[in-house]
Amino acid sequence: MLPHPATPCHAGNPELREAIAQVHNDTWNAQTHPNATPSFVTANDVMVLAPSEGILLSMMTLCTPGSHIVVTYPGYQSLYQVA
Repeated sequence: MLPHPATPCHAGNPELREAIAQVHNDTWNAQTHPNATPSFVTANDVMVLAPSEGILLSMMTLCTPGSHIVVTYPGYQSLYQVA
């Protein structure tokens, strides 16, 4: 479903997304997985979301009606509402 034409589709601040991608490319590959195949990401691979948006997108992607999940408590209220 496409957003309403008057509502821009946002994946987060472009500079922040670029910085996150750069940190991943500079540190994750070289420091934590020196023998792994390089996995480079770009700003287009990164989404910056509010916690409730991220929870909703994650649950809608990973779960189906009737799925059993375990959640932490205390946690975000939206996690319990979506779960």
